Amino acid sequence: MAKAFWVAAYREIYNAEKLAAYLEPATPTIKAAGGKIYFERPSC
Repeated sequence: MAKAFWVAAYREIYNAEKLAAYLEPATPTIKAAGGKIYFERPSC
Protein backbone atom coordinates (compact mmCIF):
# COMPACT_ATOMS: atom_id res chain seq x y z
CA MET A 1 0.00 0.00 0.00
CA ALA A 2 1.22 3.49 -0.80
CA LYS A 3 2.32 5.75 2.01
CA ALA A 4 1.01 9.23 2.62
CA PHE A 5 1.83 11.98 5.07
CA TRP A 6 -0.49 14.41 6.79
CA VAL A 7 1.38 17.30 8.31
CA ALA A 8 -0.33 19.72 10.66
CA ALA A 9 1.83 22.58 11.87
CA TYR A 10 0.62 25.09 14.41
CA ARG A 11 2.68 28.21 15.01
CA GLU A 12 0.54 28.95 18.01
CA ILE A 13 -2.29 27.08 19.71
CA TYR A 14 -5.00 29.54 20.64
CA ASN A 15 -7.40 27.10 22.24
CA ALA A 16 -5.83 23.93 23.65
CA GLU A 17 -9.24 22.55 24.63
CA LYS A 18 -10.47 22.63 21.03
CA LEU A 19 -7.29 20.96 19.81
CA ALA A 20 -7.68 18.23 22.43
CA ALA A 21 -11.32 17.76 21.39
CA TYR A 22 -10.17 17.30 17.78
CA LEU A 23 -7.40 14.84 18.68
CA GLU A 24 -9.66 12.65 20.82
CA PRO A 25 -11.57 11.09 17.87
CA ALA A 26 -8.84 11.70 15.28
CA THR A 27 -6.08 9.75 17.02
CA PRO A 28 -7.80 6.32 17.03
CA THR A 29 -8.93 6.85 13.44
CA ILE A 30 -5.40 7.59 12.27
CA LYS A 31 -3.97 4.64 14.21
CA ALA A 32 -6.67 2.27 12.87
CA ALA A 33 -5.49 3.08 9.36
CA GLY A 34 -1.90 2.23 10.31
CA GLY A 35 -0.87 5.84 10.84
CA LYS A 36 1.52 7.17 13.44
CA ILE A 37 1.36 10.48 15.24
CA TYR A 38 4.51 12.40 16.03
CA PHE A 39 4.62 15.54 18.13
CA GLU A 40 7.32 18.14 18.37
CA ARG A 41 7.21 21.15 20.62
CA PRO A 42 7.95 24.51 19.03
CA SER A 43 11.35 25.89 19.90
CA CYS A 44 10.22 29.48 20.24
